[in-house]
Amino acid sequence: MQLAKIEFNLSPNSTAKTKEKLIALKKELGNINDIFLRRSMEFICERIQKNIEETTGNGIYQVTGTLLNEFGPDKVIYEGKTLATLISHCGYSAFVEYGTGIVGASDPHPNAGSDGWQYDTNGHGEEGWYYLDKAGKLHFTAGMPAHRFLYNAVNDYLAIYKQIYFNVMKERMDALGI
Repeated sequence: MQLAKIEFNLSPNSTAKTKEKLIALKKELGNINDIFLRRSMEFICERIQKNIEETTGNGIYQVTGTLLNEFGPDKVIYEGKTLATLISHCGYSAFVEYGTGIVGASDPHPNAGSDGWQYDTNGHGEEGWYYLDKAGKLHFTAGMPAHRFLYNAVNDYLAIYKQIYFNVMKERMDALGI
């Protein structure tokens, strides 16, 4: 992937113009990184939403839209550097991501062990358990499978992040006439 080719000759005018372009590009690098972070988070959030829509609500539980609408990016400055974080305000998002009970344990999340996630920690086994929903209705469950909406979104991002950065860099260089 070639972003740009800067050609110049050794005349004072040509080298001065080249120097101006390089200085302008250096000043633009902070903007490039901010745009890259924003587009990266947009990509991941779009994938999370797509994955949630495709994998949840298959009769195991009622979809309320809370999980789908509670993810969002947040920009953080840490030690002088701009970082991006992803925040979920949905209290049960980890249960949907990793799965629960004996059902989740039968096909565990790839990161469950390394993240300390445990299945069926209350010893329900195949017997499952009952719970009350917000309306007071009694339900039975033996858990639910891992939906991996975040895990899959991040893996999709890891396959494309270089292209996102390349596109941002090319757009900004084109805007600068480089």
